[in-house]
Amino acid sequence: MRAFWISLILFASALTSLTGRADGSGVDSDYDSLVAKAASGQDADFGALREAYARSPNYEPYGSKILPIAHKMNQAANGGDCQKAAGLAQTILKMNFTFSDAHFMLAYCSKIAGDTAAEEKESNIAVGLLKSIVASGDGKTPKTAFRVVTISEEYSVLKILRLRKSAQQLVSHEGHAYDLLDAKGSGDQTVSLYFSIDGILEHANQALRPKQ
Repeated sequence: MRAFWISLILFASALTSLTGRADGSGVDSDYDSLVAKAASGQDADFGALREAYARSPNYEPYGSKILPIAHKMNQAANGGDCQKAAGLAQTILKMNFTFSDAHFMLAYCSKIAGDTAAEEKESNIAVGLLKSIVASGDGKTPKTAFRVVTISEEYSVLKILRLRKSAQQLVSHEGHAYDLLDAKGSGDQTVSLYFSIDGILEHANQALRPKQ
């Protein structure tokens, strides 16, 4: 267990030298302007970008539209068709710029194409987005839960830590909602991680409310 938390700390520390602020404290919270800033390769506040996405009209925390496209994207890449995979990644990012897997795919395809600058830019964006999640907490308790704005971000954290989900439950603590995920690593040791999902549930509740 100790080795697991050390790996998390080392991962977060290693990312601090890369482009992008992760604390979400930026004054500019406009989604479009933050996307434009990150897409141009400028220093961006990726925590603020993720929060701005959660306030945008296209916010989709459960990924029902994006995940099928992501599946096709991965299929194309696995089949050696990077042109198709990159095109699907761009389609995803027009819907949700914070979907890190699409940035990693563009970085991969840029590497295949020999475009080092594009590879570096997309890698920095993907890592910056992931860093902002990891920097939001340690997941050990409700009070230090990872702050996520989409369900896919929970699985991104699991991938970072090389864990596979074994169980999941919705829990409440002091008026806040959390996804509690039990996951196992290579040693088959179970780790429990808390993810704060107040915003996700609020969005779902708003969708269910009758329109006036």
